[in-house]
Amino acid sequence: MSYLENQDTAPLLSEYEIQKTANSIVSMQTKEGAIAKTLHGSIDVWNHLEAAMALTVAGYTNESEKALLWVRSAQNADGWWYCAYDSDGVASDKSADTNQCSYVASAVLHNFMLTKNQNLLFLMWPVVVKALNFVTGLQDTGGCIPWTLEFGASTPPASSPKSLFAASCSVYHSLKSAIRIADVLLAMPDNIPVPVLSVTGKYYDRLYISKQKLTYVISATALRESLIGYMVSARHSACYIDKNLYAMDHYYSILASIITEESLARLQSARSNFIADDWGVRCLSDKDWFTSAETAEWAIAEACLGNSRLANELFATTFRHRLHDGSYLTGDVFPGGNSFPPGETSSYSAAAVILANDVISGGMTRLLFSDYEGK
Repeated sequence: MSYLENQDTAPLLSEYEIQKTANSIVSMQTKEGAIAKTLHGSIDVWNHLEAAMALTVAGYTNESEKALLWVRSAQNADGWWYCAYDSDGVASDKSADTNQCSYVASAVLHNFMLTKNQNLLFLMWPVVVKALNFVTGLQDTGGCIPWTLEFGASTPPASSPKSLFAASCSVYHSLKSAIRIADVLLAMPDNIPVPVLSVTGKYYDRLYISKQKLTYVISATALRESLIGYMVSARHSACYIDKNLYAMDHYYSILASIITEESLARLQSARSNFIADDWGVRCLSDKDWFTSAETAEWAIAEACLGNSRLANELFATTFRHRLHDGSYLTGDVFPGGNSFPPGETSSYSAAAVILANDVISGGMTRLLFSDYEGK
C-alpha cells in the first residue's frame, strides 16, 4: 500500500487529534449519558459501550463513567437491554441481542484497566453478573448462544435458534473479560468488601465470586469449542448463520483471542477479498463500500498478531474518513470516494479508530484484545 511505502512507523493520531475525535463522540452523548450511533440517532448498548471505551482511552473519564452508569440504569431486571433506544432513551426495538448484553463485561474491564477506578468496578460488577447470567442461561448443549430474543406476548421470550459467528466471538471475549474481572475481585484484600448484586448494603464473599467465575469458564470453554468447530468443519453449520460476506466474520475470532490454525487461516484467506490498497476494508466482500470501523478493527486484529506493518497500512487508510472536527465518516464507496450513508459520521467509527490507535501504539487496550492466555 502506498500510504506507508517507505515508512516503518505507525501513522498514529496526535494527542490533539484524539481529543478532537473524543469531542465528536461526546457531542453524541445525551445528558443522561447514552451515546447515540449518530447525532440524535438511535442508541444500542454495544456501540454505546464501544464509544465509552474510546472516551476512557482519550482521558474523558467523567463522560465514560457517565456512559457506564447509563447502562446500569437502563438494564432490565433479568440482566438484558433492548436492542435499540431512541435519542430520548425510550426502547424502539424491544428484542434483545446477546452480544450487546454481554459486551458490558469487556467495557467494565477496559475501564478498570485504564483508570483503576475501584468504586466504579464494584458498582458495575453486579451489572456484569446479571448480564452474563442472562446470556449464559441461553446457551445450548452444543455451546452455541442464540443471537436474538423476541420479547412479545410469549413467556418466556422466544429465542432465535441461530447464532452469528462474529457476535458469538464477541460474547466469548466478554465471558473472558468477566473471568478477568472476577480474578481482580478475588485478588482484593480481605478488608475490601465487594457490593452484592442487590443494593442492600451486604457484600459478596469470595466463594460467590468464585462460583460466578466457574460458570463463565464453563460457558466460555463450550462456546470456544463451538466456534472452533464451525471454523474446522460444517458440523456446526446448523447453529451459525452464514455471514462469510461480512468482514467481521473473518477477523473477530482474532479480536476474541481465539488464535488457532483455523482462525489464522480464515483471516489469511480473507485478506485479498476484503482489503484493498489505499482504501482499507470492505464491510462486505461483494460491495466496494469501505468502512472506517471495520478497517480499524481489522487493524487491531493484525496488530495483536504482531503484523504491525499491515496494521499500520490499514490504520493509515482511516484518515480518508476523518473530517476537520475529528469525526469519522462511516464509510465511502469506490471508486468515486463518495461517503455512504451520505455525510454520515458515527460514534462507533470514531471509537474504533481511537481504540485501534491505542492498540497499535502499545496502549493498554492491546491487553484487552491480545491473547492474554499466552497461546
